[in-house]
Amino acid sequence: MEFLAGFYGRLGNREKYNKYKELCIKKFPNSKLVQNDEFTAFRMEKNLKVKEAKLNDFIEKFPQSKLITNMFYILINDLSKKKEYLKAENLIKSYPKYADAEMYNSVAWSMYTSGAISPMAINLAATGVKLAREEVKAPKTEKPVYLTDKQWKESKERSLGYVLDTYGSLLRKSGENEKALSACKEAVSLTKEKQSDLNENYIECLLSSGYKEQAKKSLEKFVSSGNYNQKMKDELKSLFVELGGSKKELTGYMQKIEGAAKSKLVEKIKKELTESPAPKFTLSDLKGKNVSLDDFKGKTVILDFWATWCGPCKKSFPAMKMAVEKFKNNPNVKFLFVNTWERVKDKKQNAADFIKKNNYPFEVLIDKENKVVADYNVPGIPTKFIIDKNGNIRFKSVGFSGKDDELVEELSTVIALVK
Repeated sequence: MEFLAGFYGRLGNREKYNKYKELCIKKFPNSKLVQNDEFTAFRMEKNLKVKEAKLNDFIEKFPQSKLITNMFYILINDLSKKKEYLKAENLIKSYPKYADAEMYNSVAWSMYTSGAISPMAINLAATGVKLAREEVKAPKTEKPVYLTDKQWKESKERSLGYVLDTYGSLLRKSGENEKALSACKEAVSLTKEKQSDLNENYIECLLSSGYKEQAKKSLEKFVSSGNYNQKMKDELKSLFVELGGSKKELTGYMQKIEGAAKSKLVEKIKKELTESPAPKFTLSDLKGKNVSLDDFKGKTVILDFWATWCGPCKKSFPAMKMAVEKFKNNPNVKFLFVNTWERVKDKKQNAADFIKKNNYPFEVLIDKENKVVADYNVPGIPTKFIIDKNGNIRFKSVGFSGKDDELVEELSTVIALVK
């Protein structure tokens, strides 16, 4: 019955879905279908007191459910957004069985980003560090079958690195520079110097402690390996001049350091390039005008599949705005943003309202029937395709790393390679 309810639900047959759902609830009150139904009601609830009551009720009914941890994260995030940090902390402490490092880190990081730097925030982060260390030494969570023991250990170490970064960031803002430096140095080591945001925090700690020469050397390493952002690049330029380099030498100095990172990126992308005919399409834009892929023959086209409900899509848009503006004067490059998989009645108005509200200079096409997204076999969004002047798909990128500069550089490199 659970299968039939799910089957008819996916088909959009509400009558049969409701029929089998009711039967399932009566005969199998602890089924996944019932749990998912209550989870959805919990997730949609706006009143946080009611939401907490729903969580408590769910735990009582389904104490072994795998959805419980996710529900905690949702409620903790909701409380943090309202700056109800003490309530969030008390919620975590009320259920030690489900508490983990990431829950404490979530509240502590929210306090850091909102400027609520306090002993409470530091203590939350410290508790997160303690739990994360324990998880590295003796994992309580079950290892996924698709990960090797080495990968599993590295994932736990990365998680510890993220919590240490939060802890170090809070300590630095509190003026405890040496403790902050120790935490951030370990965070960078555990994440193998590959996370630019953590690398940036480590540099900030070095500078706060007065270690400018060490900061410069670390920046040179991060930039040459490609694990940096624009702020770090600008900081390296400033330090180069401040520590005795001349402005005349600066351009050559940066070219030498960035050249190594650029070469690595080019080689990486070359290995990922493909060549297959791009499915043709004609879609309506926000003004009702039909736009076809054939309209851009001879140009490099970047297709970005997205939706207004998609968090990673929206997080990637500041970077995509940077990319659009970078190439706005290049007549041979065209960006098209395909709005798809929407769940609203007026899809065009929904997309138009979002674009207007955020002032994005995007040319949006509406995939009303979700046909184009299917033709391109999009596994999830955001997904970007880069199509060359001959109409062939040359590159595909799924998801968003969260690093604006990295996305812009990746797109720029692919565009240069396939033009």
